[in-house]
Amino acid sequence: MDYTEIDKLIVLIQNIYEEICAKWNAFYLGKPVNLKKKLVRDIRDDGSIFSYILAHRAFLAELFSTEQFSLPHVPNRIKTQNSLESKINRYIDNKPEHGLSPINKCVNDLFGIRIICDGEIDFEDLQNHINCSYGLKCINAAKADYIATHIYFKRDNYSFPWELQVWEKRYTDSNLISHHKYKQNYVLWENEAKGGET
Repeated sequence: MDYTEIDKLIVLIQNIYEEICAKWNAFYLGKPVNLKKKLVRDIRDDGSIFSYILAHRAFLAELFSTEQFSLPHVPNRIKTQNSLESKINRYIDNKPEHGLSPINKCVNDLFGIRIICDGEIDFEDLQNHINCSYGLKCINAAKADYIATHIYFKRDNYSFPWELQVWEKRYTDSNLISHHKYKQNYVLWENEAKGGET
């Protein structure tokens, strides 16, 4: 498969990501959180960590509202607060490790981008291409009805990772349905856990 479009997008994302990481480091005057050393359960135990995550989320929202950092022709999103809270709680309550994962493993998609490719993707071939060309983490994210490859951008342990979802066009409908089911799950969690409050 020709990876030209994926390559162009990766280079664009890398440039924006590096610039935003630098801006965040200059903007945030408090002590940064080491997202590899701190664990997901620490978010619940130390409210300042969740405040830090929300501050970064708000920072992203403000930057991406400007034309300088817009990606108008590429589907992208900043994770909503309720989706973020639901994911953190799943890592604490439902996973076997009960929140013992590093934060950057859980909060690895605060900003997400998607590319839909016309051709069929051989995961191992794409993974080798991404590793050799960019040194980025590339995983097979297929689960149930969701078929995709995820590529992660991470500057260092103090920078929130970004996620690039690579979909094949033939799986678009089933992936969108899967995303809709996932969204229903965290809305249900929010109604049960927080009485419908946002």
